[in-house]
Amino acid sequence: MKSKTLNPKTLLVYFFVTFGFSWVLWWPQALVAQGILPAEVETNFGGLFGYAAWGPLLGAFAAAWYELRLDGVKDLLRRAASIKHGALWYLLALFLFPLLIGGSLLLASVSGEAWPFNPMLDETVTGIMADGAPREIALMMALVIGAFFIFFLGGPLQEEFGWRGLLLDRLQARFSPLWASIITGLAWGLWHLPLFFISRQEMYYQRPLWGLLLSTVLVSIIMTGVFNRTSGSIFIALLLHTSFNWSHYAFPTLKSDTASLILFGVLGLASAIFIWRQRMWEKT
Repeated sequence: MKSKTLNPKTLLVYFFVTFGFSWVLWWPQALVAQGILPAEVETNFGGLFGYAAWGPLLGAFAAAWYELRLDGVKDLLRRAASIKHGALWYLLALFLFPLLIGGSLLLASVSGEAWPFNPMLDETVTGIMADGAPREIALMMALVIGAFFIFFLGGPLQEEFGWRGLLLDRLQARFSPLWASIITGLAWGLWHLPLFFISRQEMYYQRPLWGLLLSTVLVSIIMTGVFNRTSGSIFIALLLHTSFNWSHYAFPTLKSDTASLILFGVLGLASAIFIWRQRMWEKT
């Protein structure tokens, strides 16, 4: 699904609001964490999942308003409510990333590497067990609660109106889906840059920056294929992003070097398949 035109000023508004809002809140935290600013400086704006993460959503609505006023805002909301799609796309949105990420860890385990400890999931399970729930029930509850938490506060809702709903959609007016995906993936990854200088639990930020950038580009290519085949559905993009983040919450794949390398390989293979399928779709 492509926009009819690409207005460079629309993208400037999007990037200015998205990066400006997020980075003006994140970089002070990073500078305090690195000892460059004194610890007395107030930087905890809204906690771990605070206000800064909403930059892409604010950027999307600001850019949409700048470009088309109320019609632009209505278009974002319409595509966020776009839920009538075939079962295949929902299966992909919900289960593709768990299969790739969990499968990579399973392959590493089969090859002889120990299954890594998962501190984030274990902390949630322990908290639920403290209320008297058996471990098996606590684990299931933690995974379900985690999915809902991630959807609303763990990235997807804060970001997908921007990365897919606005940026990718506009870029495809001028660039091929592949190049639009690469540009979107790089912007998506670089937006997280300050978080690499802040102590956080997520394994993304305990690995080199190039690893996140490669991941966001490959994942962006996959998401573009599904996004385009569902007529630019932001709702499907929300589910894809949720399943990706949830998979890293459920499976500590990035804590294993072997599993991480396998994951890059399977993400690359999946991306290649989507590139091939995209070209086939364009011919039909």
